[in-house]
Amino acid sequence: YKDSPVRLLPGETLLFYTDGLTDAANADGEAYGMERLTQAARSSGTGAKATVAAIVEEVRNFAGVTRPFDDLTIIAISPK
Repeated sequence: YKDSPVRLLPGETLLFYTDGLTDAANADGEAYGMERLTQAARSSGTGAKATVAAIVEEVRNFAGVTRPFDDLTIIAISPK
């Protein structure tokens, strides 16, 4: 891996997640996917805490009672 500095501007959030998030499925076997993740992140408001909370809520609502078959890990970083 190559190290590269990243500068986050106010209002930006850097998001790390595992594939368990995008692979989370609903009762019909449909995956949550990148499009839903992108939309949830963009509409979450600003800041790491708000972004994570919005995405977790969206994934839970999408999956409903379907149990996850993989880990759901998400890390967000935002400047103050």
